[in-house]
Amino acid sequence: NGSMSMVLMFFHPERVETYTCIPWGQSADPESPHHMDQGRKLYSQRKFKKIAESRESLMKNVTRTVLLETD
Repeated sequence: NGSMSMVLMFFHPERVETYTCIPWGQSADPESPHHMDQGRKLYSQRKFKKIAESRESLMKNVTRTVLLETD
């Protein structure tokens, strides 16, 4: 078993526009607000979310950051 996501890509002459949807959410923790958020808000409504096209647009939606260090 593995993860699944749906991706729509529109190739315009000047850019690529990308949308995704995961039938459940990003978290396996049932207590997390992201456990089934995409399933309820997107998949069940047959909707997709737009992927950020730049770092600036991505950072507008960041809720937390985690720094990973190697040995």
